Amino acid sequence: MKSDEFRVLVDQLWPRGISRANVERNLWLPEIGPSTKLRQWFNYDPTEWREFQRRYHAKLKDQNELVTELKGRAKKAMVTLLSSAKDKQHNQAVAQQS
Repeated sequence: MKSDEFRVLVDQLWPRGISRANVERNLWLPEIGPSTKLRQWFNYDPTEWREFQRRYHAKLKDQNELVTELKGRAKKAMVTLLSSAKDKQHNQAVAQQS
């Protein structure tokens, strides 16, 4: 892990089949991951991407303190958001950056 990076897992659930010891991360924030209902609705369907982003950003407003903390850390060092989603273009880590 680079010393200038702060890695944050942003999944609500711990990724299946992955040992916590094997994930290079500084922090796990399940509270800012998408809800089970939202995740199941979206099902990583790229045609629903914009609506997923809209709904997810609305959810993040309820977690303003955690989001503000992440933004503060990002001002000091590079923050890398981690997600176990197989779709690398349509997931909550990408949505948080937009």
